[in-house]
Amino acid sequence: MSSDESKSVSSRSSGSGLGERDVGDNIPKYLNIFFSLMFPLYPQKKKSNVAFQIILWALFCIILFTLGLFRIDLGTETQTALSKAINYVDLTSLGLSLGKNSMYVLIVVFVIVFGAFTLQVLSAVFYKELIASQPVVIKITRGLVSILLRVLFIPFVSTAITSFDCYSETTLNESGEGISQSFWRADNSLGCFKSVFQIVSFVIALILLLFLFIYSAVVNLLIYTHNPKNGGFFSCPNGVFNLLQGIFVFGIVFSQRLLYGWQFWRGVVGVLVPGVLILMLIIQNPYYSFWSNYLATIPWTIFASMRLFLEIGYAIEESSHVSSPQIIFLIFGVISSVIFIIVIYYIMRILEGRNWLLTSQGLPLVDISEIEQLNQQQSYNYGSSTEQNEAKPSFLNKSPKSQLPGLPKLKDATDIEPRLRFLQDKDIRNNEYIKYADYVYTHAFQRHKKNALLQFQYGIFLQYYRKNWVKAQSVFKLSRSSNPSIPLRFVLYCKTKEGGGAQDAVITELQGGGGGTGDDNTLMKRMIIILILLSHFLAIASAIIGTVANNFSQQIQNLLQVCELAGYISRLPTFAIQTLYLDISYGFKYAGINDGSAETIPTWESLKTSFSTYGQYITDVITIIYDVTSNTQPWEVMDINTYIFDIAHVGTQQTKVEPVMYSQEKQVSSLIRSMTNLAQASQQLGRLNSSLPNVELKTFYSDLQYIIFNALMPILASLKRAMISYYDETNGLITEIILLQVLLVVILLVAIQALMIIMFVFFTIKVHKERKSAL
Repeated sequence: MSSDESKSVSSRSSGSGLGERDVGDNIPKYLNIFFSLMFPLYPQKKKSNVAFQIILWALFCIILFTLGLFRIDLGTETQTALSKAINYVDLTSLGLSLGKNSMYVLIVVFVIVFGAFTLQVLSAVFYKELIASQPVVIKITRGLVSILLRVLFIPFVSTAITSFDCYSETTLNESGEGISQSFWRADNSLGCFKSVFQIVSFVIALILLLFLFIYSAVVNLLIYTHNPKNGGFFSCPNGVFNLLQGIFVFGIVFSQRLLYGWQFWRGVVGVLVPGVLILMLIIQNPYYSFWSNYLATIPWTIFASMRLFLEIGYAIEESSHVSSPQIIFLIFGVISSVIFIIVIYYIMRILEGRNWLLTSQGLPLVDISEIEQLNQQQSYNYGSSTEQNEAKPSFLNKSPKSQLPGLPKLKDATDIEPRLRFLQDKDIRNNEYIKYADYVYTHAFQRHKKNALLQFQYGIFLQYYRKNWVKAQSVFKLSRSSNPSIPLRFVLYCKTKEGGGAQDAVITELQGGGGGTGDDNTLMKRMIIILILLSHFLAIASAIIGTVANNFSQQIQNLLQVCELAGYISRLPTFAIQTLYLDISYGFKYAGINDGSAETIPTWESLKTSFSTYGQYITDVITIIYDVTSNTQPWEVMDINTYIFDIAHVGTQQTKVEPVMYSQEKQVSSLIRSMTNLAQASQQLGRLNSSLPNVELKTFYSDLQYIIFNALMPILASLKRAMISYYDETNGLITEIILLQVLLVVILLVAIQALMIIMFVFFTIKVHKERKSAL
């Protein structure tokens, strides 16, 4: 090892535990399992893929911008035209447009999220085999998780929120009283949590949101690129800012979707939260490089500017009832975003380097020659005896304190690494400045001897700037023994596997260690993976087909109920006419012919039973009508002309009762209301107990006339339109089922063909390698 690579940690190793037993290596079992599960996501590339990072950043900017344009019209409780067109990008408009069928979109989202997690678990279980033979699987896992948390996080959270996004509506009943009802925004024909579709969607969404929140928090905190030299964009010393940003994104999606009724507070959240993140990026610089911090401010600057001007435009639009302010302030928001982006750039450039441990001329605070002299003294002291030290030249016997005139006290250990980021500048990053940075770390260790974070940062410096991997591992070992935090302990765990035991085990297997059963075990594990994935796919496909088939069966059953409803209604006028004949001809005292033949005239008791039974049938169907169909227009349109009769009777029980009609009134009603009145009149007739029902019930003749005149013509004709509409809806569902089944068959065929091609290529390569090795 050269003298340049020998740093002051070596002089402190005897007193800091480098040569002692490393108690920090004893990780609890539960943490070891957790770290092993997260290890496949740990980035190990020497150079990051900058193009991939820029693509993810650009997509995040677009999705966050579209989220900022989401708006609900408070008058109609629907999306505005602009919002509906743009928010297909973040899947918000898709979920709201599909209605109750948004449940299927949520199921797809659920499968994608837990599929990615399953792939991560499989990568962790079979990590050694995959890294040795199929490393592309681990790369795919990392890429999929990155896309999930950087690009698809907002669309998936917004899709889940659709399942419980409801609104209230107040209407006036016939007596003028206000009735408040809640409706599902995705399908305003369904009451809030009154549909099985919404309840199932809510359960899935609750599980999905809870998992996404926890999973994103864990991954953002633990998984990050900490290579300060070649880590590309958004490499950082820790994952705290990524954690906060993920939590804030989660909250902003909720505020945009659910705070539409409180525009002021939605504006506060939409401007204040991005403002906090922008200030953190400007002042604290959570990422290593200037461009990483600057690029991270751009999406939040655009979002905050757009929300500020759009909220002003919405307020003016509501007060003036003119839509032009919305467009004007949208343009102002775009222009202000550009201006703020430029201003933030110059502010960050002005603030850049103010905290660096350099002079105003960009020079080190300590003379480089003194650093060289101190290194020579440390090397001499470390390899010489006490007698030789007495014979040293006088300049080597100087106190180290005299060699540190320019450095401050460095009281805060977390403040050291940000003050050494002048190494990010390629024009400054030469050998002398790297030595100077090494000297700063050495000086800081005199005050912070047991600081695990500082030791880790020094190890990163040794690994990436000094290219001294052996010594970096020693410093990482020292950091593990200094009681690090759990996130730092995970990174140190990954560093250990990256540089030590994990690689040795992989190399041993690659060299044939472990006996002749290694190939058999590897093949068996591959088969297990294939069978697990195949079983998951078949289970998901079966669940989808079963759900749709069950939905279709229920749809047919509902159509049958609506058709039977027409039969119930058409029978009621017959019962009413028979009741009038029984009253006029026999005064409800018909005892029957009793000639041994079937009776042609029903008794009053049998008519009462018919009225009660069919009235209950009608009530049972119309009470669930909103659950069996999403097209409620034929049931709610006020286009049925019904007639209300005011008929009284004269006479008593001793004299013949004669009905007298006083008035006839036309009433425009809806189908659901007319059928409700019909069922109520029928059930009311069925509840009469006396032998003279026309005397017991004052509205006896009015109810009979209502049933006779309204059931067959206006109500049955309107019901026919509803049946046709429901039939068309059922045909649409049949088309969806056919398309879904065809799609699943095509996917299975493609998967089988792809599997066959993969197996062919795999065994071809294997045979080729075996022949080559044999030759």
